[in-house]
Amino acid sequence: MRNWRGDAIAQNLYTSAAYWGDKLVSLTGDASDVYWLAHTYFQTNQFKRASKLLSGHNYIQHYLPARYLAAPCEFKLGHYTEVMGILGTEKTFTNGMPSTLPIYTQYGGGLIFFSISCRSLQGSQGIFAASMCYLRGLVYMVQKIQSAAKKSFVEALELDVRCVEVWTHLFAHFVPINLEQNMLKRLPFEEHCGPNAEFFRFLYMSKLRKVLFRVYIESSIVLLEKHAQLSENSDVLLSRAELHFYAYEYSRSLQITKRILAKDQYQPSCLPLHVSCLYETKAKNELFLLAHELVELFPDRGVSWFAVGSYYLLVGKHHDARHYFSKATTVQPDFAHGLVGFGHLFALSGEHDSAIFSYPTAAQQYQRQVPFLKYEKFSDIFLCLQQSHNVDVHRNAALADERTSGCGGVSHMLARGICTTDPVLENELGVLHYSKGNFELAVKFFGDALKLVDGIDRELGPSWESTLPNLGHCYRRLWYLCNFKNARSCFQNALHLVCNSAAACTGLGMISHAEGRPEEAIKLYHQALAIEPDDSFASEMLKRAIADSSL
Repeated sequence: MRNWRGDAIAQNLYTSAAYWGDKLVSLTGDASDVYWLAHTYFQTNQFKRASKLLSGHNYIQHYLPARYLAAPCEFKLGHYTEVMGILGTEKTFTNGMPSTLPIYTQYGGGLIFFSISCRSLQGSQGIFAASMCYLRGLVYMVQKIQSAAKKSFVEALELDVRCVEVWTHLFAHFVPINLEQNMLKRLPFEEHCGPNAEFFRFLYMSKLRKVLFRVYIESSIVLLEKHAQLSENSDVLLSRAELHFYAYEYSRSLQITKRILAKDQYQPSCLPLHVSCLYETKAKNELFLLAHELVELFPDRGVSWFAVGSYYLLVGKHHDARHYFSKATTVQPDFAHGLVGFGHLFALSGEHDSAIFSYPTAAQQYQRQVPFLKYEKFSDIFLCLQQSHNVDVHRNAALADERTSGCGGVSHMLARGICTTDPVLENELGVLHYSKGNFELAVKFFGDALKLVDGIDRELGPSWESTLPNLGHCYRRLWYLCNFKNARSCFQNALHLVCNSAAACTGLGMISHAEGRPEEAIKLYHQALAIEPDDSFASEMLKRAIADSSL
């Protein structure tokens, strides 16, 4: 009969499993039979029934699996006080239990009884102990007791480093990016994984955020691909795709996400990155079809409406994009991609106050989610840019500079502290210092951006193509130092890379105008306006050049 019950559970035939499980409990009253019947009730969302069964037979105090199962039943019912009463407040589980617990395990249809110390749980029993710490951490998170939640998650990993749920929550909410590698080194892989410790360490290393530890992560991925024969594993492929994405190699990242989805079409961890890649490569048709399919199949998932919002943002329909980003955060409140999408949308629409609110809110919701569009990893640089672009320019520029320099430790997520090797970040910092009149410092940041841009896919130049014109304007303002020579060289190089760069044409026109050649400047301003007819600055400069040429 136990075999029948086991077969029914394995085949998801829970009505059969409950029927035979109920007969076993009546016949034997055995702890393991009670546990498996409660487990069947839990799997069919009968949480109250499972809880009553476990407490009625009084196995919670004496049988660790039963004690663990009773806790998630109460958690699902929202009875958090009862959860803590079952689990206790310490990882030793001494609240109402002896330091040595009687443990039952099923083996070959029979039962084996043995004792185990709660302070040194090992093997499968350690998994129960780690799971109990994990559940306690979830309760503390619900109760907003963050320090206790972090402590519980750390204790869970100390008991069992193989618990991926604990790893995900701990590194998502409590471990700053610059401390991830140190935290990884502290975990007891050797104790829990034996001779395979390095393999597990490399697996976890590949899951670190790709912004700061790129070299170490890439080395781990290579070892997993070549020596562990995991080159086609979806998680390893996803780590590789994230590396390319963070390096602005969107086409390569897209190729890998397509490989992942070809094997597992709706893998939830890959879909947000895939949507972002489609947006960055401007694959409107593919993004439209994917969004339509996801909404039809998974209307209760944030990623479905996020895909729709990304499509409308790509085609320039900002009102529709706002509606669907809002729906993404409504159906899944902790879906940070939707909030970041709001931030980009508000920034593009000139609503800087709203953008200032969206970016840090997204960072608080979930720090580790797969990147959205270009800048998800730099919530603080978004914030400082929106502050510097806001109406009160001088006040907000000072605040943006404070966040950018990291004075006072405003946030662990300060962009400069996260990554110093991103060309777009360096370009935006240069823009900030240019707007404040710090031209020498702006030249440094723009120059650093150009050094970092080597090796990046140039088919996606819009992410950084403004750097050369920006550097040219810095040199133009520093004319006393370089006599326009370096400025002209920057604008000409920009035109060589992007032949229809209106900014470069305008810059060359300004140099010609300043050097007393208004006719040449007029021609260049006309070229800029042919590329961007709504460029009000080029129009104003054209009027001045025409006026000067008539003198």
